[in-house]
Amino acid sequence: MRLLLLVFLILFPACAYGGEEGIPAHMAWRVINFVIFVAFLYYVLKKPVGVFFKNRREKIWKEVEDAKRSFNEAMKMLREAEKKLSQANREVEEIMSLNRAMGIKEGKSILERAKEMIEIIEKSKGLEKEMIEKNARREVVTSIVERSIEMVKGRLKEASDSLHRKINAKSLAALGDRIR
Repeated sequence: MRLLLLVFLILFPACAYGGEEGIPAHMAWRVINFVIFVAFLYYVLKKPVGVFFKNRREKIWKEVEDAKRSFNEAMKMLREAEKKLSQANREVEEIMSLNRAMGIKEGKSILERAKEMIEIIEKSKGLEKEMIEKNARREVVTSIVERSIEMVKGRLKEASDSLHRKINAKSLAALGDRIR
């Protein structure tokens, strides 16, 4: 039906031109040849062109779906990474608070020993007493600082090594799961 309508719409103007004076008759044959050529192309190319556009449409939809799936996977991985990061931050805070508590306890113990030393020194008299007090205080402060620094370094190293091992193990497990 559409083909007949197309032929009519193309042939009608050719017939109209053919009926007028001054327009050559071979023009109608050119139009008829053109219509036949277009009809032939339509007949030959209708199915391949239709299949091409159908396949192209399906390919585009598949690519859109793949892109959506990839985006969703990326968002899921981002949420997992954020969760791991927040968990690591909590662990670091716990370790830091533990180190602070241990440092305070150790500092109190050192201060108590220092007070004992100061009481012993106060019993002595004169210049010797003053020199011993100054040296003891200096030693106590130095000892407190050195021990606190060593203790904090040790705790941070342990915490850092432990945290790195946990993160590496979790990352390797996640990668192993993705590979499978």
